[in-house]
Amino acid sequence: MNDTAVLSIDIGTTALKAALTGERREGGIIVFASSRIPLVEKDESKAALEWLVALKAALIEMREKTKADFGIYDPFKRLSGICVSGNGPTIVSKNGVTLLWSSPLTVKVSEKCKSLFIPRLLQFREQFPEEWSASDTIFSGPEYLIYRLTSRAVTILPESRYSTAYWDVRSLYEAGFSANEQSKFPACRAPGDCAGVVTAQAAIALDGFLPARTPVFCGAPDFIAGLIGTATLSVGRLCDCAGSSEGINLCTSRAIFAEGIRTLPSVLYGLWNAAVLIPESGVKFAKYKQSVEEREGKSWTYEEFINRVLDEGDEEGKKILVDNAKEVASAVKKLRDAAEKEGIPLKNTIQVTGGQALNPRWMQLKCDIIGLPLTVPSCADAELTGDAVLARYGLGEYESLEDAAESLVRVEREYFPKKV
Repeated sequence: MNDTAVLSIDIGTTALKAALTGERREGGIIVFASSRIPLVEKDESKAALEWLVALKAALIEMREKTKADFGIYDPFKRLSGICVSGNGPTIVSKNGVTLLWSSPLTVKVSEKCKSLFIPRLLQFREQFPEEWSASDTIFSGPEYLIYRLTSRAVTILPESRYSTAYWDVRSLYEAGFSANEQSKFPACRAPGDCAGVVTAQAAIALDGFLPARTPVFCGAPDFIAGLIGTATLSVGRLCDCAGSSEGINLCTSRAIFAEGIRTLPSVLYGLWNAAVLIPESGVKFAKYKQSVEEREGKSWTYEEFINRVLDEGDEEGKKILVDNAKEVASAVKKLRDAAEKEGIPLKNTIQVTGGQALNPRWMQLKCDIIGLPLTVPSCADAELTGDAVLARYGLGEYESLEDAAESLVRVEREYFPKKV
């Protein structure tokens, strides 16, 4: 193992998360920070202007933590690379005017259009016509922060098969974009490609917290980064990305088409990702927690509240947790049945990431109901691990992305089913 560190950055809707990781560090994580993106609720069209501010706040927090833990030994001095991922399809102009992925669409799009980006590009053009005309470059979310760090413009295409979900010349013409408008979109680069280096201007803007000339690597949309960060890159591997919503994902050797299953290309050529989505799985419990807090006039951390639900006979709260686990079990069965028809074997464990993975009692309850062993990685934010994998791969430390993921994704805890 080498002694260098890499910085992972993931841009969310309301917060930016960052982690400094090192291969020699137990579990990989040296320090983690999360910084709120303050203007999102006030004016979403200015969100991207806050990303560098949020990154600086996260870096300050990380510097303070490492100063306490390491004294004069500064792990940032061993920084060899940076990788950026984020939600999509968020659209950003060169001046930082932002149309978030979650913003409502009012434009009409042909039913033949399979692109996730073209409807949002049309919406941006209609909603911000002056900015659209003035900006010579249009970015997606993480690519804009990469631009602010490096002054280099790129479009991150997860894999060539994703071109229909992004755009090509024909689909752009069919949607009404002129040749001049199409020149606004930067050339495509792959995850793990080096986009550029931190400029002196960016280093100054960040008060020197990131050294100039540090390589910056292309990450991926957060969904793809999460799959990389769980090593769901080999046939039969299962992962449960559990946040406000939930996705049960299976890596397959060929596309699976079945009711309730969404199949997309893997980031690795020749592989696919079959997924069953569970909308608002985490939101339901969060809303219940909020309603109890309002009713009883007090607040709990999630760990405290889950303990309260399980220890005090809160049947309504427990039902939400049990129902969630049953939905996951149903999703796994759906994937298993579809995979068996195609002769694709499933591995006998599920890796779980996201907020749910942080609570042992919720995880054990889930494990008991699903009836399969569950594992939790050292970093519950799989996107950040995925960024670290891409940075190490981009630095040439591994021969393949799969090798990097298998080496860097580390299991911290395992759960085994008990009879319920």
